[in-house]
Amino acid sequence: MIAIVVGGVAHVARAQEGAAEAERAITLLERACEDDDAAACEALADREESDPRQRIVWLGRACEGGRLAACERWGAALRESDAERAASAFRRACDGGVLPACNGLGLMHEDGAGIARDVERALALFRRACEGGVALACNNVGRFVEDGIGGARADAVAAAALYQRACEGGAPVGCNNLGLLHEEGRGVAQDPTRARELYERACEGGAMLGCYHLAIVLDEGRGGPRDARRATELLTRSCSEEVAIACTTLGARFEAGRGVMQDLAQASALYSRACNEEDRLGCVALGSMMQDGRGVPRDLVGAARLFAHACDAGELAGCTRLGLMHQSGEGVEEDAGRAVTLFRRACEGGELRGCNSLGFMFERGLGVSTDAVRARDLYARACDGGVLRGCSNLAVLHLRGEGGVPQDAARAVALFERACDGRNGLACTNLGALVESGGAGIAADPARAASLYRRACEIGHARGCAQLAEMLDAGRGVPRDAERASALRAQACGQGYERACVSR
Repeated sequence: MIAIVVGGVAHVARAQEGAAEAERAITLLERACEDDDAAACEALADREESDPRQRIVWLGRACEGGRLAACERWGAALRESDAERAASAFRRACDGGVLPACNGLGLMHEDGAGIARDVERALALFRRACEGGVALACNNVGRFVEDGIGGARADAVAAAALYQRACEGGAPVGCNNLGLLHEEGRGVAQDPTRARELYERACEGGAMLGCYHLAIVLDEGRGGPRDARRATELLTRSCSEEVAIACTTLGARFEAGRGVMQDLAQASALYSRACNEEDRLGCVALGSMMQDGRGVPRDLVGAARLFAHACDAGELAGCTRLGLMHQSGEGVEEDAGRAVTLFRRACEGGELRGCNSLGFMFERGLGVSTDAVRARDLYARACDGGVLRGCSNLAVLHLRGEGGVPQDAARAVALFERACDGRNGLACTNLGALVESGGAGIAADPARAASLYRRACEIGHARGCAQLAEMLDAGRGVPRDAERASALRAQACGQGYERACVSR
């Protein structure tokens, strides 16, 4: 026995006497439980700390002896290991009026875990528990009402009221969900400050998704001052508590060195953890690192496997990335038709990079018949959604004016400028070429062209570096600097621009 001496021998003696009495009490409870005293079995379960399996045994005996509250606790303890018995225990308690058990049974019907999936039955159970004051059940009714599940009419206003009830009733997850509605302005007034307050409340109450959402608004400075350091702390905490998307987000910070020291090995480890915990965006991010050999050994087959896994699970960015691999034949069989199928799936699901890639296939006639008009529409959709490569590709189509797409130089220039301002290196390089030559109705301006090539090069576009090198060699638009030109060609060559390698 470990004793802390505060009052000398007498204190130790009292501690020993207390321990002996506790042991005698447990022995008496065990005898009573063996004699089918259900209350004694439940009391033993309350005292059991060292052996979770033994606790489940005591709860089971208490439940079988008619202790309905013990049935609810037994069901919760069994849910992961024995779904059939868990459902039976929840049902018995729910039928007897233990309303948290109705909520537990509803969750099982929603998931189809061990029992038939029945979302209508789940909603009925959640409603019953909510009406009886179970705050978590009100949150669950809110989820169904928000999305129109289980026969409920989609109603964001009603969902907000239910989340409010859950939040006020002590369910932190309700505060988180109400915060999301305030952030998006659905069912309630858009109010980023209120959203931030609700995420804070959810996080303080132990809802790790609340901590994750709080981290995002802190990082971006929405609803209050920006606090990148605390955002990182909250992401770390959420990730450690198995909020997989928090691991992915934290991994992105380490990959980019944003708010933390860049650490590619740490980034890949976080993506791997997220992927293993079923965040498919984490799988895509890990696959991208494997594809490029950043932070992990280069593994094209492994990357393709991760992209396929994510795509099959509905993460459409994985479909686009796998499509690009099939387009190029990198790590997988070159198959333009398969690439088109994957791009189309991504685009139809709202993954706009997939729309851009599908547009490219139509523009070039890869896996589909050439159709410049269709390509234009897909590029426009991607561009309008913020995919800057789509803007650049659309500009090229308008500059050429081929295949039924009218030539529109002014539109092309505007699109190049938009994409370049958004840090798309290809657009800066293309705009630089127009400015250098004086095409598309633009007056030739070598100095501006050199500036655009410099921007492209700084962004990481190898051809921009090579073009700037040519201007430095010739002293066109910039002072002549052969040494700097040579360094830029070496940089472009190292980035894979072969023409720069030849001209070095």
